[in-house]
Amino acid sequence: MALTHFGAVVDTGDVRRSGIGGSSWSFRVGTLSAVFMVVLSTSSMLAGANASAATSSKSKVTVATGSIVCNKMVGTVTLSPPDQRGGTRPETQVFSIHATGCHTAKSNVSHVNGASLTATLHRATNACSGLEGSALFSATFAWSPKSIHDTVATFSGVNYIHNNAGDVGFTIPNTGGTASLKGSFAGKNHGAQSTITAFTNMTLGRFIAACDSTAGLSRYSIVSGTATFSGSGAATSSTTSVPATGETVALGTNNPAQGDCTTNTSEAATAVGNVVLNVTASSFRAEIQLQGGSPNTTYGVFMQQVPGSCPQPGANAGTLTTDSTGHGDASTTVARVSSATTFYVQLVPNGVGAPEYTSDRISAAS
Repeated sequence: MALTHFGAVVDTGDVRRSGIGGSSWSFRVGTLSAVFMVVLSTSSMLAGANASAATSSKSKVTVATGSIVCNKMVGTVTLSPPDQRGGTRPETQVFSIHATGCHTAKSNVSHVNGASLTATLHRATNACSGLEGSALFSATFAWSPKSIHDTVATFSGVNYIHNNAGDVGFTIPNTGGTASLKGSFAGKNHGAQSTITAFTNMTLGRFIAACDSTAGLSRYSIVSGTATFSGSGAATSSTTSVPATGETVALGTNNPAQGDCTTNTSEAATAVGNVVLNVTASSFRAEIQLQGGSPNTTYGVFMQQVPGSCPQPGANAGTLTTDSTGHGDASTTVARVSSATTFYVQLVPNGVGAPEYTSDRISAAS
């Protein structure tokens, strides 16, 4: 049987076609079929390999464990309509912030480049006098690298504060409020100890003047801050010899009286930084990050352990010195006092006198 197609003669035995100048070529149909089968088979294999490669190239998303602190924050907050004194219109605040300078503790993720935060807060009115307080809102943190699962944080509200330089900022959650996390860094208690503290480049006077103006306050910039996500809780059971390590607590200006080791202050509303506290059977370690301190100041670091080593007669853990913006970091370790069950840190200007900053406390059985 023969078929004619575009001048070619195809035979079930041989295939022949005239070439240029009368030359000719021929081969067996069986050979052609075999070649086609090889080509088709190879193409299928390549397609399968490419599909597998595409699948394997997709990054595996990891739900991060442990805790994380990001100590650099910049961004903007927009208010629509603008805040005004005596404002009566419903308002929406949009937070858009980028966090860097991140480090993790007791986590399955060792390196985090940063995070982008987006959050929307709805208020009943745009009155400046009602900026802070209880207003449930959620914030989504998209981590970098993207292989880390997002964190969705829900907070009960926000408080507005100011640092020693007079710049206005805010702390989340509000005083006595709550935090809850889903996704990365949520931990066993769903991130109940998570906090965000941020500061603007506006003094309280400028803030008030903007509110009093005809245009109102429509936008402000975030120039510094700290975000702490921690889902672990301090151990308080008498059967537990040490607390969960890597416990991140607020560092603030709500100080007990000099030499007072019994008053347990709460620093969230006045936070100007944070401290990662670690207690083992033999050591007490603190990683201090001061974000809103007095510029160009040297502080004595007092590692307080109650009972047994409090109050300290002097700075027992070295010094921390701030830069021109009031930022300073220090990591220090002292021997644990075996009888102590409560641990916290205080910063004292030049190591003499009353503390300027005190951290929240963690507990551990002796």
